[in-house]
Amino acid sequence: MGAFASSPIDAVRVERRTSQGSCKWRTAVAEMQGWRITHEDAHFLEAGHEGSASAFFGVLDGHGGKKAAFAAASQLPTRLRQAVDGDGGQEQLKERVSSAFAEVDQNLKSIGGMASCGSTCVAAGLEVKDSQDPNIFSCFLANAGDSRGLLVQLRQGAEPVIVASQDHKPDLPAERERISRAGGFVTGPSRMNPDVARVDGNLAVSRGFGDFDFKKNPDKDSTQQKVSYVPELFFADLASGDLVILACDGIFDVMSSEKLVEELLQHLAEGRDLGDAAEAVLHSCLLLGSKDNMTLMVSQLGPPSSEGAWEDGVSISGLSSFHDIKDRDLQKLHFDFLEHCAQLGPLPAPERALYEEVRERMRAESDVQSRLEALVEELQPGETPAGALRRLRPKKRKANEKEKSAEDDRCSFTRISELCDQLVFDGIASVYEASRAELMKLRSVKARGKMKAKAAKKAGPGKDAEVGAAKAAEDPSCENWQYRWSAGDEQGVVFGPFRRDMLAEWKRLGCFTAERPAEFRRVGDEGDAWLDWSEVSFD
Repeated sequence: MGAFASSPIDAVRVERRTSQGSCKWRTAVAEMQGWRITHEDAHFLEAGHEGSASAFFGVLDGHGGKKAAFAAASQLPTRLRQAVDGDGGQEQLKERVSSAFAEVDQNLKSIGGMASCGSTCVAAGLEVKDSQDPNIFSCFLANAGDSRGLLVQLRQGAEPVIVASQDHKPDLPAERERISRAGGFVTGPSRMNPDVARVDGNLAVSRGFGDFDFKKNPDKDSTQQKVSYVPELFFADLASGDLVILACDGIFDVMSSEKLVEELLQHLAEGRDLGDAAEAVLHSCLLLGSKDNMTLMVSQLGPPSSEGAWEDGVSISGLSSFHDIKDRDLQKLHFDFLEHCAQLGPLPAPERALYEEVRERMRAESDVQSRLEALVEELQPGETPAGALRRLRPKKRKANEKEKSAEDDRCSFTRISELCDQLVFDGIASVYEASRAELMKLRSVKARGKMKAKAAKKAGPGKDAEVGAAKAAEDPSCENWQYRWSAGDEQGVVFGPFRRDMLAEWKRLGCFTAERPAEFRRVGDEGDAWLDWSEVSFD
């Protein structure tokens, strides 16, 4: 959930898994951030130990942040397994699964920060019904919120039979009644208020984890609050070849349960595997107008056929043109999704390389921003670094002037020089002449990009060595030089090239001194020795 991006983040992560136990299945889960500026969906897939006769799956749709969804996804599988291990029939199982949800919800409350952060959850449990016939499965759906689960029976020559969970919207009669008894109210949808139904005019779901601002009525127990964690359970027996589908409302906002099943079956009939089919559905939903995060998990029961075998793992599509994205904010959102994928597990090699490259670039940009902020702190209003260096450069002091003031000036002079050197090395060649206000603007990555593009355009073909040499012959001030420090932490680091007249101005301002000595070399004279700063006259 969250605000919208200027363009959808349509990269898709697909995870493929195959069971190792006696409960045979294969599962693919595809997820896309879509139009949202954050990705707050989570999921889990708990296969148990090798030889296990059960498995558990879940999709969680977070809101108000992803904290609740991810915390619940990490805790619920173990508790569901404990619930299934008990004796009794469906009613007893309902009680134990509800207790599992209750325990997770209480744990989230102890974590803190969940007052307005929450998550829906639809989970599925799968177990071999008879050890003598591993092709028949007992299945249940446990749903709290408006994510949805489908148990799909597929029989030769017959239409699919779908057992679907119910979405918990605030305007359902039973939900509205509980909300009212807990002291809340439901707004919309109506002709006067066409928005979706909301609890207290705010939350668009009436069950789920977290959201403790809606669970504060001291006169009601935890199951009877305005927002309830209590799941609703649905049961069916499935056979090999049948499907278990879990998805968040980003799918069902634009596609019915029947249409989703139809489209998945069509993709499978065309030879796609579960992962490719799920990914194709996400793109269909995006084209149909879904504006939400989307996660779709599809499990096919029974052992895979030889034609349908795959290699377990993760694939990510849609990031090959990452560097072609001109909008830096949009590029950052694509990276955020890639970072989300990295948090889920190892990335495929191409995406790992992209992730490391962009992360390093962002670290460097953060360093540039820190340097700009530090430089701004050293300047007076309306002052440029060049002006500050003129103000602070070493000069004779009157006898009654405090030595501390002189020392402070020397420290500031050195600090400004060092920061400007680093920023020049970072590509901000005009830093010495930029005003304090301009430097404050340059703290934005976008502004730095525009500044560099403008400088490159202004330089034009003069950056080419031959054209540059011709210009220098006509106008010596266009001659390019490099410099390096001959002492200090950055000794030996080469800066430049810079125009001759720019270095002349820096030298006049006192940027190069006996205490901070440098060496110069004309571009094109790389074979010659470096010249001491005191020996070079740029006049």
